[in-house]
Amino acid sequence: MIKLQDLTKVFQTPEGTDIVAADKINMEVETGEICILIGPSGCGKTTTLKMVNRLIQPTSGKIYINGKDVTQIDTIELRRQLGYVIQQIGLFPNLTIKENVGLVPKLLKWDKKRINDRTVELLEMMALDPAVFADRYPRQLSGGQQQRVGVARALAADPEALLMDEPFGAVDPINRAVIQDEFLKMQRKLKKTILFVSHDIDEAVKMGDKIAIFKDGVLEQYDTPARILGNPANDFVDAFVGADSAIKRLGVLNCEDAYFHEPEGFVTRNETVGKARELMAQKSYSRVVVLGKNGNPKGYITKSDIEGKDGKVNDHHHPIHYIADLKTDCRTALSKMLDNETTWLPVVDESGTYQGYINQMGITHALGRTKRA
Repeated sequence: MIKLQDLTKVFQTPEGTDIVAADKINMEVETGEICILIGPSGCGKTTTLKMVNRLIQPTSGKIYINGKDVTQIDTIELRRQLGYVIQQIGLFPNLTIKENVGLVPKLLKWDKKRINDRTVELLEMMALDPAVFADRYPRQLSGGQQQRVGVARALAADPEALLMDEPFGAVDPINRAVIQDEFLKMQRKLKKTILFVSHDIDEAVKMGDKIAIFKDGVLEQYDTPARILGNPANDFVDAFVGADSAIKRLGVLNCEDAYFHEPEGFVTRNETVGKARELMAQKSYSRVVVLGKNGNPKGYITKSDIEGKDGKVNDHHHPIHYIADLKTDCRTALSKMLDNETTWLPVVDESGTYQGYINQMGITHALGRTKRA
């Protein structure tokens, strides 16, 4: 979708000194991917972003969108094809929220009904009730709400790609996490191609399908979050991602990468204690999961719970306080284990059917596998 080929930008100081802001950047962002550009201040990430929509003209190199050289596209037309979101948001204070969101479609001469329908759709997508927010002005919204409107405006004309320059950087940490989650939920539906400048490695790991790490205008590494965290290209990248890179990697590993498939390690609530005891003896289990009639975990029972006892499993099992699914990230799963003073969690598929369990040992082994990959 977006391809940068030997992209270079050299600025010249008043004294005539050349400053290389971007030095032969080569990277490709596939359709539907979020690519995070990150690095220290002055590393070239924002310069690279701005060259894509020609807010800054490259010194040399090429930029292609869907195989077409952007220099062959009219600048105004190019910018209408690329949604643009900046940290300062840039809403027009004298326009209502619906007027801000509908600005580009209006310039494209959409009819009023189409603009209104699109505005309502996007405000709802951003969890901003149109009946409440459409006729308000930016000053009447919180910073987080304004940021959502900025994203909605960038999406209004259904652009092929989004360029986002630290879009959530000015939002407080609690609201930022909420907006990130909502944005990722939206992205799963829209599958836009996104270039996203960030200064926060945790945000990059959470949001990015790919991460591009810059230093002094040089692209030091371009890869998936898991591979960058597990196999940094050099000492700079290693230091940049931080000493807690293993903890960060938990956020990009899902339970399906680390769980133990256990198709026989369960009993139903109405089965006898004897059946549970027999299963644990046959399989050398220290516990078995107790399932409801739909195959969903309801609790668990251990050897000591039923030693010398009779009756139904339902009379003796412990409740389960948290259930992970296959797409739950390992960081969340481990956090829930610690919160609930346990070393394991049952894992279910998207329908809630028991699939197996995840424990701390499984997470450790998964980290080791991805580190060696």
